[in-house]
Amino acid sequence: MQLPENTSLLIHAHDNVLEDGPEVVDPVDLPEAEDEEEDLDQIMGLDSTTEQSEFNYRGLDATIYDDRADRDDRIANYTGDAPVEDVQQRVRETGIDDDVYSTFLDEFSDERRRPDPEPGTLNLRQVNRMVCGDTTVDPYDEWQQVGGGDVAVGVSLDMSGSMSRYEVDAKSAVGAFLKGVELFGGDVVANAWQGRGTPKCYLVTGADERFRWPQLNVTNPSSADPIAAGMLHCAGLLDRLTADTKLLLVVHDGKPTVLSRPDLDANTAPSEARETVDELRDEGLIVVGVGFGRVNEGNLAKMFGTDGYVHTSLEDLADALVETYSSQIDTGQPTPI
Repeated sequence: MQLPENTSLLIHAHDNVLEDGPEVVDPVDLPEAEDEEEDLDQIMGLDSTTEQSEFNYRGLDATIYDDRADRDDRIANYTGDAPVEDVQQRVRETGIDDDVYSTFLDEFSDERRRPDPEPGTLNLRQVNRMVCGDTTVDPYDEWQQVGGGDVAVGVSLDMSGSMSRYEVDAKSAVGAFLKGVELFGGDVVANAWQGRGTPKCYLVTGADERFRWPQLNVTNPSSADPIAAGMLHCAGLLDRLTADTKLLLVVHDGKPTVLSRPDLDANTAPSEARETVDELRDEGLIVVGVGFGRVNEGNLAKMFGTDGYVHTSLEDLADALVETYSSQIDTGQPTPI
């Protein structure tokens, strides 16, 4: 994630995080997506010569919904309990987007006070903080953003039936996080998964497009939780990005109960998930489980390792995503949580 030189522009972009259309300011252009890391393709059963909408999964019996026209039709015909208007309203009510934005500023900035080169020119970020009630700032101080790294993040979201009671809050947290990463110059992809027997994996945000709030409504909670298939699909989306460091965050609410990789000899869904996590980590991906609510921590440890998961409340899910992201990107290697 390469931070833009003039991060004060992010203030204007931040005002538009709930808009469905183009944002006022685009801090950085997204890089062209490329096919890389053939070894990862082999593990995932991906044919790197095919289009993103036609992944060929070898050894993985799953229905993959990667066609964007089909996705947009699904969004238009969404009939679940969390329409995008409700998700955005929850964001407004909780201020979760502001919290994520502020956390990113705290994590990836270094404030330096020095005389403004143009006396009388207000610093917009400092003015914004004053308006929000921070009386410690000087609106004429100049602020400089530093930090960086070449990082891409993928969010793989559980959309099994048990998520129905959390749908609005989970989608608002994931959406605010994805928007925050993009505002600070990062690349994002996302998917959702569900199904029993034959898993279903849905494209939410692809490698060469920006996140939009309606994308979260590509499906509604239903059926079981094929977590291994979901992780592989999202890793395939990440594989289309060219960042040096790739982070896969797996967001779910409980113990998976269904197997989804017949190419493995696993007897349980958690052990199958662990084998999948190990494979992806061996190929250089940073994989972290993000469980919330009453999820059993023992199951998280079985799937992601004792140092490879975060357990948080639903209310703190967005902050946990940001903090996990920041704790991992400094080294470019899995860091104990």
